[in-house]
Amino acid sequence: MTLVITAAASADPIVITRDNRITSAIGKFTNASPREAIAQANDALVSTVMAPPGTSPGGATATLTSSIADPLHWFGAGTASTSWTGPAGSEYSTGASFNTAFQVTSPVSYLFNVNLAAASSGAFNTSRAEVDAFLIIETPTSSGPVFSFFLPPVSETNSSAGSRSFAGVLAPSNYHIFVNAGGRGLSSDQARAGSTTANFAFDFDFTPAGPTPAPTLEPASLLLLGTALAGVFAGNCRQ
Repeated sequence: MTLVITAAASADPIVITRDNRITSAIGKFTNASPREAIAQANDALVSTVMAPPGTSPGGATATLTSSIADPLHWFGAGTASTSWTGPAGSEYSTGASFNTAFQVTSPVSYLFNVNLAAASSGAFNTSRAEVDAFLIIETPTSSGPVFSFFLPPVSETNSSAGSRSFAGVLAPSNYHIFVNAGGRGLSSDQARAGSTTANFAFDFDFTPAGPTPAPTLEPASLLLLGTALAGVFAGNCRQ
């Protein structure tokens, strides 16, 4: 389900047009039906699947806590994790995504701060965790990135973390922000236990970018201007 928000008349320079925030968790099993959980378009999202009774322990969970209620200040924190033990045949995947489209109606300055982290514990490439963040501008004729930041996917027994800040000015247009965390784990004969975790946290702030203010004259400049105006006034009086 995609929540489409009508761009009603508003003084805000940011208008949210689509709320595609989502979490998902999927489990596949050799001797049982697949399980899936999806949550969408809310400030608090949780999706969890667990191994069916009679199968090896395991599960996948995704969470996303975020807010777009204030058009000029957004934030979000997401996690995606999997774990499994036991014989081959179970597969888990999970994802948390802050995915929102918006329209800029007048120029705004922005500041985007993000922290990303991913970790994996497994063997023989049976586990994978990844995180990324990017902003896209969408025009009638093309689209392209405004900024992007991602960590290389991690697998086997590895971890990675990083943080970035981006700042600039967004001109009036349509934009799409994505911040994602995901993971996948597979129980195999070579790797009967493992886990993955990926998470992100960000703040996205906007400030209306008004017209450039007129330069402020220094005292010496004001004195010269006053003298010049006095001369003009005196000249006019003599005419």
